[in-house]
Amino acid sequence: MIRRGYRVTEADNGTDGVEAFTLDKPDVVLVALRLSGMSGVAVVAELAERGPELPLIALSEGGELKDAVRSMRQGAWDIVAKGEGMMAELDQALVKGFERAAFLRRQKAELEAEVRERKLAEDRFRTMLEVSPQPVVIVNLENGRCVFANHAAAEQLGVAPGEAEGLRARTFFDEANVHGDVRGRLLRDGHLKEVELELCRKDGSVFWVQASASLMSLDGRRVAYVSFIDISARMELVDALRKFKFIANASHDSMTLANRDYVYEAVNRAYLDQTWGTDKDILGRNMVEIWGEKNFEQNIRHHFDLCLTGRTVVYRAWFAFPGQETRYYEVFMYPYGRKKEEITHVATVSRDITESAEAEARIMQTREYFQAIFESSLDPILLFDEDLNILDMNTAATARFIGVSGKKRLGLTKLFPDEAGQEFRSMVMPALKSLGSWFGVWSFVDINGESIPTETAISALPQRGNARPCRYVAVVRDISPRLKAEARRRETEERYRAVFEFTGAATVLINEKGLVVKANQRFAELYGQDREEIEGRLDWIDYVAEEDRERLLGQRQKRLRAGCGAVTEYEFRFVSHDGEVRDACSLVSQMPDGKESIASITDISERKYNETVAFTLYRVSNAVSTTPCLDELYKRIHSILCDIINAENFFIAELDKSRRFLEFPYFEDAMDNCKGVVFDTWDDEVTSLSVEVLRLGRPLLVKDVDHSVAMSRRCLDDASIKIECVARNELLRRKGAAEGSMFGSSSKDWLGVPIKVKGEGIGVLAVQSYDDPEQYSARDVELLVSVAEQVALAIERRANERDLLSAKELAEAANLTKNEFLANMSHEVRTPLNGVLGMLQLAKTTPLSREQRDYVDTALASGRSLLSIINDILDLTKIEAGRLEIACEPFSPRHLVRDVIATFRHDASDKHITLEADLSSNLPDLVVGGKGRLRQILFNLVGNSVKFTEKGKITVSMLPMNIDHEAGKVRMLVSVADTGIGIPDDMISHVFEPFTQVDGSSVRQHQGSGLGLGIVRRLASLMGGYLSVDTMEGEGTTVYLTLTFDLDPAGAERSCCLYNASGRQDSMHFLVVEDNRINRLLAIRMIGKLGHTEESAKDGNEALEKLRESHFDAVFTDIQMPGMDGLELTRRIRASEPGSDINPDIWIIAMTAHAMSGDREHFLAKGIDDYIAKPLEMDDIQAAVARLYASRQP
Repeated sequence: MIRRGYRVTEADNGTDGVEAFTLDKPDVVLVALRLSGMSGVAVVAELAERGPELPLIALSEGGELKDAVRSMRQGAWDIVAKGEGMMAELDQALVKGFERAAFLRRQKAELEAEVRERKLAEDRFRTMLEVSPQPVVIVNLENGRCVFANHAAAEQLGVAPGEAEGLRARTFFDEANVHGDVRGRLLRDGHLKEVELELCRKDGSVFWVQASASLMSLDGRRVAYVSFIDISARMELVDALRKFKFIANASHDSMTLANRDYVYEAVNRAYLDQTWGTDKDILGRNMVEIWGEKNFEQNIRHHFDLCLTGRTVVYRAWFAFPGQETRYYEVFMYPYGRKKEEITHVATVSRDITESAEAEARIMQTREYFQAIFESSLDPILLFDEDLNILDMNTAATARFIGVSGKKRLGLTKLFPDEAGQEFRSMVMPALKSLGSWFGVWSFVDINGESIPTETAISALPQRGNARPCRYVAVVRDISPRLKAEARRRETEERYRAVFEFTGAATVLINEKGLVVKANQRFAELYGQDREEIEGRLDWIDYVAEEDRERLLGQRQKRLRAGCGAVTEYEFRFVSHDGEVRDACSLVSQMPDGKESIASITDISERKYNETVAFTLYRVSNAVSTTPCLDELYKRIHSILCDIINAENFFIAELDKSRRFLEFPYFEDAMDNCKGVVFDTWDDEVTSLSVEVLRLGRPLLVKDVDHSVAMSRRCLDDASIKIECVARNELLRRKGAAEGSMFGSSSKDWLGVPIKVKGEGIGVLAVQSYDDPEQYSARDVELLVSVAEQVALAIERRANERDLLSAKELAEAANLTKNEFLANMSHEVRTPLNGVLGMLQLAKTTPLSREQRDYVDTALASGRSLLSIINDILDLTKIEAGRLEIACEPFSPRHLVRDVIATFRHDASDKHITLEADLSSNLPDLVVGGKGRLRQILFNLVGNSVKFTEKGKITVSMLPMNIDHEAGKVRMLVSVADTGIGIPDDMISHVFEPFTQVDGSSVRQHQGSGLGLGIVRRLASLMGGYLSVDTMEGEGTTVYLTLTFDLDPAGAERSCCLYNASGRQDSMHFLVVEDNRINRLLAIRMIGKLGHTEESAKDGNEALEKLRESHFDAVFTDIQMPGMDGLELTRRIRASEPGSDINPDIWIIAMTAHAMSGDREHFLAKGIDDYIAKPLEMDDIQAAVARLYASRQP
């Protein structure tokens, strides 16, 4: 700046800059927005207020757009961005600033000169009217108020000079209709000449004038110029002559004579005139008839009766003669009679004193009114002698100037001391002596020493006779608030003008016709025309898109009806002069005058686009969440993108797991069809833009021509993400490839973004345009990056789902292998175990010595222990697989508990433990539920108690907690209590886990697999029961189990059959089908021991032959057999025709060691009637025969 010839004052911070501005008064100010301490925006606001006429230029950094806008709103004239080209922009800003400052100075000087000239002309006209001896009044015909009254007129009207201004003209008319008639004649004829009128002064006195008036225009207003002369003396003379004639002819007093009965006997003419009647109408009638009962009782009777007592009565009252208005009367009542003691009549004289009473009231009211005005006026009022000594004053207001609170110093205090007083006297006294009044502006000093500007009016008071005026009245009005308000108004107007011009929004003023009468520069830029071409020519509806016009016209009508103060917000499409359409938001409000509206218009295209992008991403995210199929998802995303950008040519490419081959699962393009194509990324002979995107790891924008690249790079510099922009030929040159080596057709504009999962590129999402080289911008890149992130989530989710599905399939295969292994193991183990246990049971039926019996019992116990472990493992496996089902069947709770105790009684006796049952007498005879599983639970619990109890007893209890006969339900409490070793507190939660024992060491005292309690807890849960434990280490354990069963009272007889059938069964003939010789022999021997006959077959084919040859009551068949297995045998039997050699309804009982896949329900579904698990027990065979026998009972 110094090199350019400027003298420069510098400041390092905002505070020093404000101080330097105050001291130096520069011609221009440059303010950096980034300052330490006081911010640049605050400095701009402060300096703009101190020197609004000086150029104020803000210097901004690149990222201070918001502060730059704020500085313009605070009063900056211009903004210059730091960086390259700064000085050139600054020179332009300085030139514009100096030109504008010079223009403002010229405009201000011209305005001040015009104001002075108009003021001088107005003062000359006012002075001429003021000194006129003829009273002159100017009245605004629009509001009927006086706008001017000269000294002579004010004196005639009884008001102080200047006081008449603002009063309504009809205030000075005694009758309002007279004022209306005069005003109408003036408006009709345009003038009045020598019209006689009766006017009313401010004090209420009436006087007559002869007035003339004419119409004229003053400051654009229609006014009446009125002059008049006082003719009161002439009118009073005429009135006096009329009164004298009236008094000579008749008396005003009304006179009547009435008797004691209130009947009129005589009346005078004045009375008749008051009643508009004749003697005949009045004489002989009662007062009540004439006056009415209410009026008589209130105003006459009391005084009349008092006069009848002999007293003269005088009173005043308001009342109305019949048919007349209410008037104020002075009434005299005189008693009359022949004798003083005998009053026969009352003579009444009524005098109308309404006018005199009202006059007296007005005088008193006026005197009090003027005294109240004098004392309560906010403006000081003073009465002076000819030397300006104070004679009287309204002390409360005047104390502000002369420091007196009372009237102690009246006559001693002068208004002005020393030179100021002399100056004021020399200015005022000539006008007072020549004109009798003076009005002007003068600054007084109050008691605090402060100078106060005032408007002072001094008038000479008229004196009687020809004496010289020696008294003056002065009204002093403090005009400092008005001057300050005017200054604030001017400042506000300047600020509003600056806000209008320099606000960041496009702003216009619109008149009632809809024309833009004023527009700021921002609107001119938005619309694309100069302000001169817009103002007064452009209709506001022209910049509204056609499809929005009807809506905005309706909203404008509503706003205009709402009136001032209502701010309405519109969103519409703004159309510029050249037809470009933008989204805009407009705030519109009506100006206080109601004639114009101000509209502020903001371009919201960017916000609308962001909202559209947000909604688009929401739709994409929703599609990702709700579309499991990737093909369908890609189709939905393509459709969504087409709604916001040109995405007709769109594809998605994915890398395979080897990251070598690029697949195109979705490809929609006008030129190519690459859907399903697999591209080798290692192929150096073919160049792929998608591969380049994956190599760069960021978005790639490929242009067909070089100049488009330069333009795009400038647009992409402000993007929030890094974007690679390159021309197609430049890319080929870098790769050393020819044009024909490019994969796919060449497009004008190609945009691809990487699809990344955990920071690693797995694919590409791309769009391209074949006809527009400027199709895609930075915000299109940002949109596609966000969409690619959603696609990556979908691809990752799909990969995770495939991995989970694969893992699930592997787990299910492993579990199936495990189940098959367990099923096979069950069959292979149970088959030989069946032979061992069966032969031992048969051996017990033969004569044995005690030692041999002990050997057999020990072997049976060991075998059954092994079988229990196998069953526990298989049951646990089925529970974990969710395949264990509860078979419901009727059973007797008593018999079940007794059978369990009988099973363990021998073991308990060997340990000298008492094993007993405690069964409630209220137990139902028969219930329906999981009998087998309940027995398994009790076996485990009692078995554990026997195992872990060394002394004492074990008690199995069962009692019903609740029996609901209506619902057919019973809830029972089952408990097993022992006096064994107990369970430590920290182990209670562990003992119910599989393969867990309290003592898990290799040298533990008590043996076992640790499966029992784990199965118990799971079985209880499957049966809908609840298991709890009460234990004390060293004292014992009680396990409680609550279970719900169905009641089956009708099955009591059937229960007896089930548990006592062996004593009542007839001998039956059975066919045993078993491929294993030992098991076949075992089954035959056990059936024979039960008293039945049998035949055997080693496979299904032999069984069918025997069924054709002989009659059997039932078939016992193995399931797994070579050739025809048990299930196929069952199918063929059931498929036989009734009446053929084979009975299709024969009872079939399955015998199987395949515990996993051959459970009861599975076999029953295949047509088998009953089921026995291997190893065979005689009790199981006996129970199966009992069920067969029971099924045949009627």
